[in-house]
Amino acid sequence: MFSKHGYKRIESVCIYVVDMMNSVCLVDQFNKGERTNQTIDSDAYFLIGVFFYNRNERMNDMLKQYIQLMTKMFVIVGGLILIILAGHYVSNQKRSTETTGYRIGIAKFMDHASLNAAVEGFEQALSDNGLVDGDTIQIDYKSSEGDQANLQSIGQQFKGRQDLIFAIATPAAQAMAMNEKETPILFTAVTDPVSSQLIQDEKHPEANITGTKDAIPVERSVNTLLQVKPTLKTIGFIYNGGEQNSIQQLNELLSVAKQKGIQVKAMSVSSTNDVQQATINLARQVDGMYLPTDNTITSSIATIGPILTRYQLPTVGADYAMFDYVLATYGVDYYQLGYQTGEMAVQLYQGKATIQDLPVEAPATFDLHINQSIANQLNIPTEVTDQLK
Repeated sequence: MFSKHGYKRIESVCIYVVDMMNSVCLVDQFNKGERTNQTIDSDAYFLIGVFFYNRNERMNDMLKQYIQLMTKMFVIVGGLILIILAGHYVSNQKRSTETTGYRIGIAKFMDHASLNAAVEGFEQALSDNGLVDGDTIQIDYKSSEGDQANLQSIGQQFKGRQDLIFAIATPAAQAMAMNEKETPILFTAVTDPVSSQLIQDEKHPEANITGTKDAIPVERSVNTLLQVKPTLKTIGFIYNGGEQNSIQQLNELLSVAKQKGIQVKAMSVSSTNDVQQATINLARQVDGMYLPTDNTITSSIATIGPILTRYQLPTVGADYAMFDYVLATYGVDYYQLGYQTGEMAVQLYQGKATIQDLPVEAPATFDLHINQSIANQLNIPTEVTDQLK
């Protein structure tokens, strides 16, 4: 019926009608004699090509009607699919809002036992009041791993995206307060929120931030050192100069020591990499040590401890996380402090209070713990340690 050349032209037509939605344009292209290198195997499209080649108007009309019908079917089916997908999306969004409507961002300066305990206590207080992560609330955890730059990034990530921010340790609280001026912020493990410029009046928070502090009476720790070593003349103090909370504790120690006629030798470090050598240098110059609630020092206690024992230095730590490596600790239970902060968060969630209604809270109690094993290594008699308890 057709010559080889005719079949070639039919094949060319078949190629152009692959896209049914553009069939009218393809007819024009065929009439212009345009070619393409694509191939097609459909018998139906081959017949369509025959119809175009013969330019049978009746068949062309039937083809156009067929294309119009198929186009309508595509539109109808596509519309139904879109409706189904949209309904599924709305359902998921509704479910997501119902289960994770209240968002809490937790910003932690670094991972160590005390700060981790504060998080656990905070979460337990929420859970005891029916606020469970993934159910009634959504918690977003971030740790800067001791990096100030990371803290600023966390602050920017949280800004405007949380209903409440929980900041753990002074550097974390400072970074969150710098980046967020509207969302309520609760802090914990902050020694002096006023000198850290987080707040002006602890009893009357004026901005969007309040929380719990871990300030510890330094005098009790100095008295403990004097009880076990009455001849003590110098106390060593190692700290990270970049932590405002440590500077505040140093100032308090200097004041107490001056009243008792004791000299303080302080040595600052900038990171955990400096701690070992700084501790050795300091240990050679002092009669005893006081270790503050300093995140760098607490996270390095496994390095510090053996040096203290080697130089036979009685040491009091302000953080129970140091207990295994020092003679005694006198300080805060960070789990309880975190729980205390969690109770403040519950009041905010329930709408029973605003930040301005919640003054900064101090620990309810301070605990003294004596490590008898270390006391034995320092040759301190049991009758002396018994008097400390």
